[in-house]
Amino acid sequence: MQHDPSNILDYASPSLERRFPIPLTLAIILTAIAALLTTVQWLEIAYRLKLFFRDYHATPYLNHVDDGTFNTYYTCGAVAFALASLAVFFFSARHLKILGILLALVCASAPLTFYVMHQSHILVKYSEFIRHGLGP
Repeated sequence: MQHDPSNILDYASPSLERRFPIPLTLAIILTAIAALLTTVQWLEIAYRLKLFFRDYHATPYLNHVDDGTFNTYYTCGAVAFALASLAVFFFSARHLKILGILLALVCASAPLTFYVMHQSHILVKYSEFIRHGLGP
């Protein structure tokens, strides 16, 4: 049996490889976590857009979040992107690699959407909300 030093499964027993394909399982777990984080972010984006257009009648600076929330949005997006990108390396089938790359792009688009929403004043920090005289 030839051993490929780049494949950790070559050092595992053949029965273990058949029962538990470690790279594929790891890739699926990474993909699931990235997809979950991204889904939560896109649900938050949808909720914030609903507030802005329906409840606040597209008035800038009314839709506000805590000052540290944008850091959380960007961090979650970066983690999701990193996990999805890492999962691509563990997928061996070409169609799974393509799906992983597409997921990574979707993961990257969520924090970019938050950034655009912030720059266009659709969603602002609480301090910006207060500074524009809209707070209590």
